Amino acid sequence: MGEQIQFENRFTITKERYMDWVKHPIKKSMRYYERIAWIGLLVLMLFLVIAQLSAGSMVILYITGALALLCIYRAFFRPAIIANKQFSQFTAMQGSAEWERVTTFTDEMTVSDGCSVTAFDYDKITEIVDYKGYIALGIGPGMNKSYLRLKKDGFVQSEDGTDCSDKGFMEFIKRQCRDIAVRA
Repeated sequence: MGEQIQFENRFTITKERYMDWVKHPIKKSMRYYERIAWIGLLVLMLFLVIAQLSAGSMVILYITGALALLCIYRAFFRPAIIANKQFSQFTAMQGSAEWERVTTFTDEMTVSDGCSVTAFDYDKITEIVDYKGYIALGIGPGMNKSYLRLKKDGFVQSEDGTDCSDKGFMEFIKRQCRDIAVRA
């Protein structure tokens, strides 16, 4: 990192922020479609439970009732349980319940996420997304793409007077990644 810092983005990662990211992903993953399938199956199971109540078949009623409970768990409770478990693993790695993410932009991007530091070249960016209170940089190809979120109000003022707002950053990143369109 020999160059001067062009931009710096800072914000604190909390459990609430992480859970919000889980509820509002940048891209719809297969889990989203899996959840829709479980909800569809739940509707079918509830229909079968109602049908079995009128038919009086208790064995099938118990089976469809158990399957309906499984659908409820998979569609509504499992995603939150997994997210809580993942966040617990992150806090164990960081050694804290909250940590600061600092992303600096010089001749490369450097992400300091609490105790870990990762550097990326700008050519690794494959997508730029303007999403709610964040700018998300898609890193990597296709389905394996991960997103680095930058909080729009997290840009730190530079000493040389550069426009360090999210608009100034968007101009900068568009210059660095000329062939990539911004998706809203």
